[in-house]
Amino acid sequence: MAHRRAFEVDEASGRFILAPHNNTTVAALHKRTRELYPKSKSPKLALQNWMLPLAVFQDWVGAIFTKKRVLTRQIAKGIMRGDADYDSTPATEVLGIEWIDVDTTIKDTVEAYQ
Repeated sequence: MAHRRAFEVDEASGRFILAPHNNTTVAALHKRTRELYPKSKSPKLALQNWMLPLAVFQDWVGAIFTKKRVLTRQIAKGIMRGDADYDSTPATEVLGIEWIDVDTTIKDTVEAYQ
C-alpha cells in the first residue's frame, strides 16, 4: 500500500519510515516484544555485540566511495543501546497511511514466525 501511495501522491519524495510508531527506538520495540511474549528471544540490544564489527566494516567500505565515515564511537554506542529515533509522521501526513497499532503489529509478526 505504501509503495502504491508513494507512486500516486505527487508530493511524495524522499524516504519514509514505514512503521506504525512515532518517536520510538528499536530497543523499545524489542522490550515491548519481550513484554508481550516473555518466552521470545527478542534481543535486549538493538545491535548484537558480534555485529558491531560488521557495521564498522560497512562504514569503512562506504567511506571508500563517499570519502566520509559516519560511524563514530558515540553513534556506535547509541546503536548498541537502540537509541535511533524512528518517526513515521511523514508517511502518515504525505502518504495518508492509517497505521495498525504497535502491539497488533508485534503480535502479527511474532505469530507469523511461530
